[in-house]
Amino acid sequence: MNTETLHKKSDEQLKQLQDELNKGFMEGLKNSQLVEGLQKILQENGIDGHNVLQLQCMLDLTQLQFNDTSKEQQFQEFLQTNQGESLRPIVMLGVCTHCNWAACG
Repeated sequence: MNTETLHKKSDEQLKQLQDELNKGFMEGLKNSQLVEGLQKILQENGIDGHNVLQLQCMLDLTQLQFNDTSKEQQFQEFLQTNQGESLRPIVMLGVCTHCNWAACG
């Protein structure tokens, strides 16, 4: 495989990882009372509005450590060619005070 093909494959694998982390994060939120609790605190303090509070989950590329050398090799090309990039957004969620946060867009 040439360098461009390896880079594209690594980028696709990282995108798949981001998608899986996003899904896990959102499922965890749906199964918790975190957003509802934050909405309640905002409302109790007289704060109202759409996307008043922003929640983010980021993947720190500088801290990746692998327990599988084959996976590490797959990401090395990507990490080497993207050295200036350190954080990848996984989830960016705005919390509204009166919306069903899971359906709010």
